[in-house]
Parts: sequence; structure tokens; C-alpha cells
Amino acid sequence: MNSLITLCCVALAAFVVVESRLTHRTFRLPIDNLHILREDQLDKILNVRNGRGVGRFHRDCFAESRSGDMKSGLYTIKPKGYRMIVVYCEMELAGGGWTVVQKNTKGTDVSWAEDWSSYRHGFGDAENDHWLGNEHVHYITKQSQYQLKFILTDSKNKQIEINYRDFKIGSQKDSYPLRLGTIYNSSVTFDHLTETDASGIHDNMPFSTVDKENNKANCATQFGGGWWFDHCRSVMVNSKENIYWDGLCDGGCKSVVMLIRPSTDNCPHISYENARNF
Repeated sequence: MNSLITLCCVALAAFVVVESRLTHRTFRLPIDNLHILREDQLDKILNVRNGRGVGRFHRDCFAESRSGDMKSGLYTIKPKGYRMIVVYCEMELAGGGWTVVQKNTKGTDVSWAEDWSSYRHGFGDAENDHWLGNEHVHYITKQSQYQLKFILTDSKNKQIEINYRDFKIGSQKDSYPLRLGTIYNSSVTFDHLTETDASGIHDNMPFSTVDKENNKANCATQFGGGWWFDHCRSVMVNSKENIYWDGLCDGGCKSVVMLIRPSTDNCPHISYENARNF
């Protein structure tokens, strides 16, 4: 009897494992980055039900917000000329419609010392600490003019916002270079991303990872995370233990989030194409 019970338990455990593995594989929509979701998060995608789309998929979170969805959470979007991807949409902050491209908390379980492929396709947990993926962000930001917002929480729990009017990531062919416009609505006296200091400059630099150093001093290996390095950093937010922004987080910030949205300066010219209706 005991051996029969044991056999049944083993069979049940095997079934649970197989069923868990099949869930992603049998998901009906060809979403490119399901790997940044846990199994239990599949049912939390707000514009997907039972593996199928609800209505139309929009090209970013701002277009999604214009369709009437104003609840923060997971959404499937389809950038123009690209595949469907899952993103976290922040719908309540500063008018809503923000697509989260990065979130990091000091001491996170996420290892930021990832290789080129991981930074290209994305990693982590889409609802929590994660990197959306350079390829995905490249295709999102090539659609229009986008703005970038950093929200840093310092060691005293003070939130600091830093905004850039323009943000774009170039193609993999050019190693995903960073393209930034002017800084605005910020209390920062020196813009460490677009102005040159002792650590060089971050703007217009190619991306670097531990297995593909596109900088002058093996900075990704030295600081344990991918970033747009020169020599080596005045800003580094993709780190497990030291979220750093010179003059703001010299002792390390507690958390950071990077969000993008079509630039308000360009809103009258934005065309909100929708993907096919599933």
C-alpha cells in the first residue's frame, strides 16, 4: 500500500511539472518574451484572456492608455513592424501611459551580471525587478520620439525624478547605442549621462555586457552589470548592490525604475496604429 501511495505521489508530481512546462508552450499568442513571466502571471496580462487577446494590441502603453485602459499592470503590446511582447504599464504616474523598461531594487534576487543575449531579450520578473530587453526597446523607440524618466529612491527614502526629452536605443548592428536628448524638470546640476566628466560620457555609447565589453576598461565586468559605459561610469543603475548616480546616490540608492512614453512635445504627430485583432 505504501509503495502504491508513493508511486501515485511521484506520478502526480511528474504531472504537475509537465503541466507547468506546457503552460508557456501552449500559450496561444506568439508573445516573444514570456520568459520574463512566472506561470502564475500568465492570467494577469490585462488584455489577454485564456491565452487570447482581448480587443486590439497597441504599440506601447501610452497608446493602450488612450484606448481607455488606465489600470497599471501587465499588458501585451505590438510595436510597429515587430513581434508581440509583454510589458508592465504604469498608468497612474504623471498622466500614465509609461512603459517600464527597467526596475531594480538593492539586494534583488536578479543578477544583473547577465550576458549579451540576456540583455538583448530581457530577464527578471516583469512585475518586479527586470530588464525589458534592448531589442524590444529598440523597436519601441524607433516608432516615434520618446521621453525617458528615471525615478530613484535614495537611502533616506526620498524620490528623485530625472527626465530626458528624447530617448532611443539604436540597433544591435551598432551594439544598441544610447541616444538621449536634453534633461528637463530635474534638480540635477550636472547631467552625468549626456555631459562629459572624469568617467567619460554615457550618451551615444554602445551597450556593454560581461561577455561583450564595448568600452575602454571592462566596465561591465568591473561593476557587475550591463550599461552604456565609457570609462567607466557616473551613472550605473543595473547593479545588484550599488545603484549609483554621481551626486545623488553616491552611497547607493535603494531602488530605481526607468520608464518611457512618447514625448509630449511630439504628441500631435503621433499615429496610433493598432495591430491585428486577435
